[in-house]
Amino acid sequence: MDHLERARRENERDLLAKVFEEQKEHDKLRWEVESKQFLENHKKKHEEDLVIKQRMLRMIPDKSVFEEMITKRREAQYERDKAEHWERTRKERERKKREREEREKREAEERARKEAEEAEKRRRMEEEKRIREEERARLDAMAEKQRQREAEIEARREKDTAPAAAPRETGRGVLERPPMDRGSDRWGGGDRAGDRGDRPAGDRWGGGDRGDRGDRPAGDRWGGGDRAGGD
Repeated sequence: MDHLERARRENERDLLAKVFEEQKEHDKLRWEVESKQFLENHKKKHEEDLVIKQRMLRMIPDKSVFEEMITKRREAQYERDKAEHWERTRKERERKKREREEREKREAEERARKEAEEAEKRRRMEEEKRIREEERARLDAMAEKQRQREAEIEARREKDTAPAAAPRETGRGVLERPPMDRGSDRWGGGDRAGDRGDRPAGDRWGGGDRGDRGDRPAGDRWGGGDRAGGD
């Protein structure tokens, strides 16, 4: 096999050289044709561009006018958009400012209302406290006066019910009476049971009959009401 392959390659060597020369000549011709076509197309395109250039040169004045018109139109549109933008911004700021002022006003009014309510509540509480203290002081004063009066009445009653002191014999054989009690002398002294019949009922200082308190008007300044009725 190797000898046959070697012989085949040796025979093909001249044929391959001939084929290479033919391909080279063919490529050269094709390149010349394509180059010529390219130059012709390029020249034609150049001529067309020159024609278009001349047309464009004639349009330059109109082009400038058109560009200026477009520029002015766009500038005017830009100014309108800008003005509308600033107007919207101004209105939005005013709206927010108005809402903020209204909100602050409502909050201030609410705070003032709460402060006024708190002040009124404190005033009422202080007034009620003052009234309670005054009422308590008045009731305490009335109770103290009532206790003093009852203590005086009780002291006089004990003094009236105590046995009279016996006469004392002096050195000369004369019986000497004990000194008269100023309180007994002032209020009647002696036999209290006999004197009470001459004293009007409900005497201010004598106390009279304890049952006479029912004749006193309710809420008497010194009597403090009906003791028997559950003071």
